[in-house]
This record gives sequence, C-alpha cells and structure tokens, in this order.
Amino acid sequence: MGDLTENFSRSEFFCRCGAEGIDLALVEVLQKVRDAVGPMRINSAFRCPPCNNEVGGSESSSHLIGKAVDLHCDNSLKRYKLISNLIAQGICRIGIRSDFLHCDIDVENKSRDVVWVYPTHSKQP
Repeated sequence: MGDLTENFSRSEFFCRCGAEGIDLALVEVLQKVRDAVGPMRINSAFRCPPCNNEVGGSESSSHLIGKAVDLHCDNSLKRYKLISNLIAQGICRIGIRSDFLHCDIDVENKSRDVVWVYPTHSKQP
C-alpha cells in the first residue's frame, strides 16, 4: 500500500539524493494508469539540479520541477499498454526508449501532444 495513492509511495518519487518535489497531479494520473495496466516501476521521477546534471539530464528537464517520470518498460506489449493508457489519461508528452518511457505533464512550459524517440545513446530527459 502506498502513502500517496493506493499503490504509490512517496519514496518512489524521491530524487536519488532523497530530495522531494513530485507534482501530485502526475501521481494521481499514474495511479489511474496503474489501475489499468498493473504494477509499474519508476526509474526516475523528481530530480534536483545536481542529480539531473549527474545523469546527463536536460537543463530544462521536466523532472526538475516534478512534472515527469521515467517508467521502466522493456518489452513491446508493456510499452503499448502503458502508452495507450497514458494517452487515455491525458498524458500528451511521451518519450520512448528501449528500456523506459518518459511521460510528463509539463504542458505550460513545453509543446503539447508530442511523442518522441530517444537515440540509442542519448541524454536523459
């Protein structure tokens, strides 16, 4: 059981240094997706500037303001289910890499309705 939603705990969204800052609206959307697809593993959520820099994240990363997560995803069926449900829940910014999906709700600062694919050796979003 989670302490933020039925299935998500606050600690899943911490920066790896322990800093907090996830947007609860994003967590609520992710819970709805989780209800539809089953358990999900979060690779990365909120990032403080030093940790974002350390992983090669963009200087304008939505992770810095707690409006993005990277979800572990390593097969095409799971990728399809996650993307379909993310879009159904209103997530309109999705990045695809072979081992994770980036999704964010940072539509005030970034373009809406975009799906992109990361090059094999790219920086983190």
